[in-house]
Amino acid sequence: MMEFLFQVTLLASIRVNAETQAEAELKLRGALEASEANLGMLDDTPIVVPVEIEGDLDLLEAMENTGEE
Repeated sequence: MMEFLFQVTLLASIRVNAETQAEAELKLRGALEASEANLGMLDDTPIVVPVEIEGDLDLLEAMENTGEE
């Protein structure tokens, strides 16, 4: 049996509530840098990886939160 090591880049879209884009980016970076991602199971072993942010965060959308749904 052989073991293979792969490098994978994952993309995620995450909503953050904040007063400004700068505050939202700070909140998101802080939360992600202090966490690990649980990606499920493979061969009965959990896939848990540290989260690394490389480069800038890409803003997809900014909406005013009115409290209404």
